[in-house]
Amino acid sequence: MILQQKTSNAIWGWAEAGETVTIKASWGASAKTTADNEGKWKLFLETPEHGTGHSISVRGENEITIQDVAIGEVWLCAGQSNMGWSTGNSFEAEGEAQVDLPNLRLFKSSREHWHEPLEENRDRLARWKPCDPESAAETSAVSYYFGKTLHEKLGVPIGIIQRAYAGTPIEGWMPWALQKDDPRALAHKQLMDANAERQREKQGKTDAKALAEFDVELEQYNTLINAGEKMKNAFRPLAPPIITQPADLGHQYPQNIYNAMIVPVRPYGIRGMIWYQGERNSKNAPQAAHYRKQLPQMIAHFRDSWHEQSAGHVAKDFPFQFTQLPSWNPQQTEPVEGIAASWAVNRESMRLVASKVSNTGMAVTIDTGDAVELHPKNKKPIAPPQSR
Repeated sequence: MILQQKTSNAIWGWAEAGETVTIKASWGASAKTTADNEGKWKLFLETPEHGTGHSISVRGENEITIQDVAIGEVWLCAGQSNMGWSTGNSFEAEGEAQVDLPNLRLFKSSREHWHEPLEENRDRLARWKPCDPESAAETSAVSYYFGKTLHEKLGVPIGIIQRAYAGTPIEGWMPWALQKDDPRALAHKQLMDANAERQREKQGKTDAKALAEFDVELEQYNTLINAGEKMKNAFRPLAPPIITQPADLGHQYPQNIYNAMIVPVRPYGIRGMIWYQGERNSKNAPQAAHYRKQLPQMIAHFRDSWHEQSAGHVAKDFPFQFTQLPSWNPQQTEPVEGIAASWAVNRESMRLVASKVSNTGMAVTIDTGDAVELHPKNKKPIAPPQSR
């Protein structure tokens, strides 16, 4: 694994109620706490400057030892499908076929969503991996090249936490309490609620049925994992099930992505975050213009909540870098694009956010897109860290 350098990293878990938990690190730091009445515990472990070859011992009634712990810079990488688009499916993938960077650490998890905040993800195959041809190929191209660039330029271990989910609106990546007074977010939620009600009444897609089917599929998943299976087929690894209907339990409903993709990893110690999302919020020009309000709202919440839950050890204004939408569709023939040019409106929304929100950076990708593909394969130019 890898921990953020020169800070106190949040480490948390579960034990018996009232159980004493002690963590000791090979570099000499230690911390102790007691599990609460529900068996939950969290403490903060100081880390030195960057280095490798460390270990951590977590001791309560039993003991867990984590070997090969690196100390360096950790970045969270989140967004929708273009953030998740793998290195192996991108241009220049052959250039990474022999990569061997053991101190570039990659953590990729399956996409999950849930209607309530999750304490722990269900993906049992997700783990820190050293960067080699296999882990590089399966990792998001944008986050991989970003991490590799930092690793090579800074000369320190780098950790990349990939949390991507295709087809998700920004409303799904924020708690509902943050959006409840936003008319457009409320309209989106009402549409999802209406779809859910229709699915219940006309298609029999009730909550009880959906949750029961989910439980059966989850048990099947866990049984396969317990038996040592890792692959669903020759190309796809096993992943926990997801619910698609009714719509209010689905992946486009407000808060549902946040509950499963952000809450379980917060407040892991990070230096900053990169974000690639916006396509799903650019169906029309008014929606794309509204992104100018939503993106700063999300940035502020992530910064504030990470800072608070990390007891102030994650910076309240940590760097937040985002990717402007690339070109898409055939070349323009008219001098003015008009109201239909929603992606252009979203690009302008992002530009304005980058100019007004402190400690942000924007990757301009207008020349990396594709006339046909929604998922352009030219991801490498996006990755170098941005600065203003």
